[in-house]
Amino acid sequence: MTYHLAALNQVVASGKAFRILPAGAFSSNDGRPGDGRSWMLSADRGQAIAALAAQRSNDFVIDYEHQTLKPGQKNPAAGWFKALEMRPDGLYVTDPRWTDEAKSLIQAQQYRYISPVFSYHPETLEVMSLHSLALTNNPALLGLTDLSRVALTDQSSADGCFAALDAQTRDLLERMTGMPLEQAAAEQQARVQVPPAPQGIIEEDWRKLYHVLGDSLLAEGTI
Repeated sequence: MTYHLAALNQVVASGKAFRILPAGAFSSNDGRPGDGRSWMLSADRGQAIAALAAQRSNDFVIDYEHQTLKPGQKNPAAGWFKALEMRPDGLYVTDPRWTDEAKSLIQAQQYRYISPVFSYHPETLEVMSLHSLALTNNPALLGLTDLSRVALTDQSSADGCFAALDAQTRDLLERMTGMPLEQAAAEQQARVQVPPAPQGIIEEDWRKLYHVLGDSLLAEGTI
């Protein structure tokens, strides 16, 4: 069985974790994979890809403009990663490590987007494996977080937390709190013991959100 590589660009966060592939059916805004069809990433496949990544001895590379795919050219790394996690909305990198040069370029908005290269089944178009990531400025898949809008290190402040949210996540949280996130954060006066994370949210993300939004996340019927 042969697989085909497909590179497409996504707008993603550059903080502690960022999404590289959406869950379910997806396609690029330039028409790929073509003929009205879509690639597919199921929860099971995402978990399998993450498990295989954990068994690798070497890290995955984040390069510039997919130079790793071009033999004979210099291909300096922009960053490295190894840990992947399948979440309800897609496949995430959870341990990105950026070079100083890449950090500088992102902060200066000279690079704003990231593009995954993955293999997929030629008939079913199911995503099979991940090859690499690249910094680029030509997005083909839209809707995630802009690299230039968020910090390159962890943030626990409301501004840092909210900047890394995509529109869908922000809308969900505002429906949960019943108010704009900034207002909910302003009303959160003191830290309290953080309850267990609800299903579908990893513990680290839940702690940060709870620190900002507090008991408004626990309102009846929201979780």
